[in-house]
Amino acid sequence: MSIFSHLWSRFSTRTRRGSAATEALPSNSLNSQAVDHELQLIERKTIEIIEREQTQRAEDIRGRARRSPERFAALLKPFGHSNSQWEALKAGMQPGDELWTFTSSPASWRALAGSAGIALVREGRIVATIVTMKN
Repeated sequence: MSIFSHLWSRFSTRTRRGSAATEALPSNSLNSQAVDHELQLIERKTIEIIEREQTQRAEDIRGRARRSPERFAALLKPFGHSNSQWEALKAGMQPGDELWTFTSSPASWRALAGSAGIALVREGRIVATIVTMKN
């Protein structure tokens, strides 16, 4: 059983379906592509938990990244080189918004078109995403 099948079976009873919305958020750094498939919301998380999970520890950074001070500093921020997307997503949050982890359907993973990441949910609709995993 693949990790995605395992996650799907584990969380499918707790998922909510989201659909894309066209509300305005900073357009230059968020995933502005329309969501072309339904994403499965897995778990609601706080900003603090997401930042802790998406930040590399200095001792885990190796190779070329360790030799470049700029690259090393960037990797120590939440989401590493995608930190500007994360900051834009946080800046676009409104009272009542929620952050959820998401995955695309098991069929999309089998078709090598799967994705997973963080979704900004407003009034039950996904309004922005940051993709952290693709196949």
